[in-house]
Amino acid sequence: MGRQVSGDRPDLAAGGYPWTVIPVQARDGYMAALEAASVGKNIVPFASFLAEHVGRQVPAATA
Repeated sequence: MGRQVSGDRPDLAAGGYPWTVIPVQARDGYMAALEAASVGKNIVPFASFLAEHVGRQVPAATA
């Protein structure tokens, strides 16, 4: 079981980004990045986290 990020932002999927599932093993990093974005107003860790996980799911031919 994991967290489906694109479900929160359907415009990402509509923009051609793949549905992205954050694995349970990455939960702590996800929560820390989300906290930095929502409480600390620092979007960089969250954007970097998402970019890393989306990149893992994009086929090499389209990346």
